[in-house]
Amino acid sequence: MAIIFIHSDDYGVSEASEATILSCITDGAVNSVSVMANTARLENSAHKLKEVNKNIRIALHLDLTEGKCVENPENLFLLTDKDGYFKHGFISLWLKYIFASKKNKAELKKQVHLEFAAQARVLKKYINFNAVDSHCHMHMIPFVFDIASDIARQENASVRLVREPSLPFIKHISLLITYKPANILKHVLLNMLSAFASRKCKNKLYLFGVMFSGKMNLARVKKILPEMINIAERENANLEVLFHPCPLGTGEKVDSKNNKFEKYYKSEGRLLEVETVNSNFLKNIVSR
Repeated sequence: MAIIFIHSDDYGVSEASEATILSCITDGAVNSVSVMANTARLENSAHKLKEVNKNIRIALHLDLTEGKCVENPENLFLLTDKDGYFKHGFISLWLKYIFASKKNKAELKKQVHLEFAAQARVLKKYINFNAVDSHCHMHMIPFVFDIASDIARQENASVRLVREPSLPFIKHISLLITYKPANILKHVLLNMLSAFASRKCKNKLYLFGVMFSGKMNLARVKKILPEMINIAERENANLEVLFHPCPLGTGEKVDSKNNKFEKYYKSEGRLLEVETVNSNFLKNIVSR
């Protein structure tokens, strides 16, 4: 029988969102959490998570795109500004590597490794983890994936492959017009990158949550999840169901220098995802 992880990304990103995720663990179906290691409140966040009286999977949520670095920013001049704030998104970092000279490619790899190692080190100082993933799936950039895999091996942890089966979405024609073009592109791209990465990393885990990213409401999940579970069990694999039930509180900001993510943290979809992970439907799934 497949293990079903009802997973929340972005734990620790703010006080209010952290409290919401904790309630989704204690009162809802969440049994897996990714912890952001590059936040000022990490020690307190980890302490609260350890106090939860539940056996949950904990992942290191590697970050190269939001907030400040953990490593000395003087050593990360290709990744951050002078104040240590990350300055790249998924595409810009990938393109920077593709068009870099051989020397700069080596330097970029070195800097990513320094930051990932620092994030792993600081998280392990407060709480143990046995899985690795990343903010905005940055670790799926091919050269970054190699480094994330090295960190995972060193920590005896698994690394997330973003393999989301397509057939369940195609079969439900009534949902097709609701798919966001951006999510369709992400779904296709991340599946392609995962197929490439799987040659180096054997992780029998499927993921559900990219195509509906930002809108994992209960009606949609009820239609698609049973088919995802069937696929996982047929392939003798496990399944991670990805949610972001972490809305910001009133007046909260995640990154004082760059608010590009703020609209996502404040979106109605995040509140809907809180309702979904607290539903009896998902509680019954994880307790089966």
